[in-house]
Amino acid sequence: MSKEVAKKIKIHYICKDAKGAVLENTEEDGAPVVVEIGQEQLLPALETAYLQMKPGEERTLVLEPFEAFGKHQKDLVGWLDIDDLGLNDNEDLKPGMKLEVEDEEGQIIPAIILNVRDDCVQVDSNHPYAGKKLIFELKRVE
Repeated sequence: MSKEVAKKIKIHYICKDAKGAVLENTEEDGAPVVVEIGQEQLLPALETAYLQMKPGEERTLVLEPFEAFGKHQKDLVGWLDIDDLGLNDNEDLKPGMKLEVEDEEGQIIPAIILNVRDDCVQVDSNHPYAGKKLIFELKRVE
């Protein structure tokens, strides 16, 4: 029985929102990103596109929310008691801050603070790009 060797490719991409604002750009760091196909390191639509590309090829791919990070789910926005966050007392909580919260199953989930009150914070644990149409400028390096 032979082991199948995972295919590694080198890529660059620029991710923009529907208005053209750059959200991510791998070329800023210079070195291409190495990804292993089939290891869920990329969105399925991106993985498929890269596999269809030859080294040196570039293409633009537009993904609707359902093809990317899904729709924004209102049930992932809620209020939490500050005491339950396990932060130190001198932590200055502000809207836009990122933190990690624990769900009912004990999983750690990244969240962003939306609002702060005296004893609680409103957090959004949706992916930051949930509900957004995304435009990817792809380049397969090798």
